[in-house]
Formats: sequence, structure tokens, C-alpha cells
Amino acid sequence: KFFSVDFSNIVRKKIMKHSKWIYPFLYAGFTLLALYKSIVGEYGEAAMHLGIALAFDPFDPTVSWNNRPLWQRAWLVIHLALSAAAFGFEVGTNDSIRQGLTDGFTNK
Repeated sequence: KFFSVDFSNIVRKKIMKHSKWIYPFLYAGFTLLALYKSIVGEYGEAAMHLGIALAFDPFDPTVSWNNRPLWQRAWLVIHLALSAAAFGFEVGTNDSIRQGLTDGFTNK
């Protein structure tokens, strides 16, 4: 090996050190951005931002799913359902997507 440095421990320590305070802010930021985008009428982007917000667990990410309180699990499932609904609303109301699906099923 010509040049080999293991940065995994350094990176892991920094991520775990910051994740306790930054994840709730990132979650709230992406969720508020999704709310704004849905108010403006950009439902596809709202769905995208809601999905990204789920990547930043606002609760303790070290707790497994089965050990979480019921209200936290319900919160995250409802959040996921809202993201899927926003995506479905975008697909259902976008005429070009609807026309593409119709053309695909009718072999045009």
C-alpha cells in the first residue's frame, strides 16, 4: 500500500457527535420547506422534501423501531403517508404524467 489512512473512526465520531443536535433541525427544515412547497402548489417537490426529512430522524436514532414509543412510530408513519399522498397528488394532477401513462397503456 502506497498511501493508506483510515479516517472511518474520525468521521464516525464527528457524525455521532453532531447528530444529536443537528438532526431535529434538518428534519424541521425539510418539513417546513415541504409545507411551503405544498402551499405554493409544487406537490412533487413537497413529496421529495418530506421524504428527505425522514432521513433525519428527529427522535433518538439509536433506538430501534420496536423499542420506540407508539407516538413516535405513529408520527413517522403519518409523515411517510403524507409524503406518499403528496407524490400521489402530484402524479394524479399532472396532465403530462397522466397523458404519458395513458399513452403507455394504449401503446401510442
